[in-house]
Amino acid sequence: MRRRPPISLLLLLTAVPGSLSAQVLTDPDGNPAPRPAIVDDSATDPIPPPPEEEAEEPEMPPTAEDGQEVRRATPVPEENAADAADDAPPAEIPPPPVEEPVLKPRAVPRERQMPPAAPDPAAGETDANGKPKIALSLNTDTNARPLSLTVPAPRGQIVDRNGRPLAQNKIGWYAGIQLPLHDGLKDSAVLDAARDAVAWVQQKLPGGWEITDEKILDHYRKRRWVPLLSSSLFPESLASEFKDHLPAGVLLRPFYLRSYPNNSMASHVLGYMGKNGPMATGDIVADEPLWTPTIGRFGLEERFDKQLTGTPGKYSVLYNAEGEKLSEDWVARPKAGDTVVTSLDSRFQAIVEDEMRQRSVRGAFVIMDVNTGDVISIVSNPGFNPNDWAYGISTDDYNKLLLDKNKPLVPKALQSVYPPASTFKIVTALAALESNKVSPDTYFACPRGMMFGKQWMRNHVSHDEGSMNVVRAIKRSCNPWFWKAAQAAGPSALASMGQLLGFGEKTGICLETMEVAGNMPTPEYYKQRKGAMTGGVLANVAIGQGEVSATPL
Repeated sequence: MRRRPPISLLLLLTAVPGSLSAQVLTDPDGNPAPRPAIVDDSATDPIPPPPEEEAEEPEMPPTAEDGQEVRRATPVPEENAADAADDAPPAEIPPPPVEEPVLKPRAVPRERQMPPAAPDPAAGETDANGKPKIALSLNTDTNARPLSLTVPAPRGQIVDRNGRPLAQNKIGWYAGIQLPLHDGLKDSAVLDAARDAVAWVQQKLPGGWEITDEKILDHYRKRRWVPLLSSSLFPESLASEFKDHLPAGVLLRPFYLRSYPNNSMASHVLGYMGKNGPMATGDIVADEPLWTPTIGRFGLEERFDKQLTGTPGKYSVLYNAEGEKLSEDWVARPKAGDTVVTSLDSRFQAIVEDEMRQRSVRGAFVIMDVNTGDVISIVSNPGFNPNDWAYGISTDDYNKLLLDKNKPLVPKALQSVYPPASTFKIVTALAALESNKVSPDTYFACPRGMMFGKQWMRNHVSHDEGSMNVVRAIKRSCNPWFWKAAQAAGPSALASMGQLLGFGEKTGICLETMEVAGNMPTPEYYKQRKGAMTGGVLANVAIGQGEVSATPL
């Protein structure tokens, strides 16, 4: 038989005979193409900002080495700028080789004089090359706090074959409070400073904010340089309303939130996200993330988590002993993850899902390209909304889905097995023809039914349809014809043909951890169960019933 042509190695998601194909796109420099979309109609610059482009190198001023005279400027207070301009003698550029004129110092009023500089411990000292040593002006202080924090990168997009987004990003918000940065405050002072801010957040969050005094005090002692954030998302509508005029001590922390614009569409294929651990507590550690990162937990989000995650950025900030911010800087900008392109067509996916939902059909539906084996649409109904998982689903909502008798969390197209029924008759016909026991001109009768042992097995019509060959038998789906063809070919030929066409094995689609294999019974299979693949058992298998099973894919 002619085997299916191999699928290109560029298609990372493959299946035989069908494939849910996908390609991870990057440009020659390793940057994702296209960049993941950040959807936000109201947010200002988020933290972190989008990955920066290379800045043009600024033009440097002329130096003596360039052959140009370098004029030095003398700072003058603004209020005396006009007088100084009138009093100053015109500058003269002496021609060489005359010695440079000596500039006489000008008297500065006492009230405008700078205070005397502190003694420099390295003054007068030189290094091994004879150059003067440079002394630090900031004395070492054990209470000074340098922080190095990582910034999770925006996750890569998942798109359909035409580039329509199936999974992208938007700006989400955490509400939190900023505790005093000064060291040595009494517990009562810390709690008084936090009281109004905590009350405001508790009032605005839909589920409230359960936080104890001890947790506030522990955060002050160990983590006061970073905000104390709630563990639940702040509603987008409230963020737009309050982010520009928050009460004292309250802040909103923006972050990249996974978003599924089509809600439940292709949910079993896309999968969902989950937090990669709890909120950080205790002492701040080096390269601690600004917020808890997420990780793919199911479907394509899990399968391509490494490619979608991207490279985190690094952000540094320095506080002095009094809690004042001395400096902050981006050491490295976050780099967005790669874009995963699937073989799905979101238009077909939407049509199938809408039809099954409106008709309350519980089951699975698959559309494939017969020429390439690409999966165009793969539906399991009912589904779920992965947006509910974007940054944590409540226990009550999860249990509701888990206990639903319609099993919305089960990807039925990949994990539910069913008898293939009359579609398996093609396998029986091929087995019979390949065995040379049956030819295209072989005719078998198609009566109302046949007797196997003591069991009467019926055709799907109540009258005799006469003799027919393989072509008419397929058109009429005549059960007796395929029973007789299977008897002529034998059970081994039938089982071998089924295995050759992939029955009893996984298709090889990229979601290998989600897919089940189904079953293709063989003579050995029945021997192990003290039976035989003959009579009514063989007749059942020949028409895709009995113990032969497969997933819809």
